[in-house]
Amino acid sequence: MSDGNTYAGIRDVRPGENHTLRWTDLSTRTGYPDGGDTGEVCGVSVNEHSQGNQDLAGIKIDVLTTTGLVYEIICTESHSSNTPATLTCPNPAPPALAWLPLNSPQPGDDNS
Repeated sequence: MSDGNTYAGIRDVRPGENHTLRWTDLSTRTGYPDGGDTGEVCGVSVNEHSQGNQDLAGIKIDVLTTTGLVYEIICTESHSSNTPATLTCPNPAPPALAWLPLNSPQPGDDNS
């Protein structure tokens, strides 16, 4: 996170590739919580990195807001022998949302 924006980075570590970290601004995707009743993003985590042809395969990124809500976006990683790795995140036209609300933690929740 930086100055109210949430970013995800990907770096291609294959031999012979440029190992530069490439950033994607996730705060520009539809449904990003940016104030009001949803609150502002105050935390971010990678929830899961599925691989292959699994249901919802991709990189799941979650954010927590100042009002205690949790939202998730699912991005995909792609690379081929001729191009560096890239991160692709959805950005559908409203009313569809790229950021989907998840169940949010409540006081006393502890799965440890």
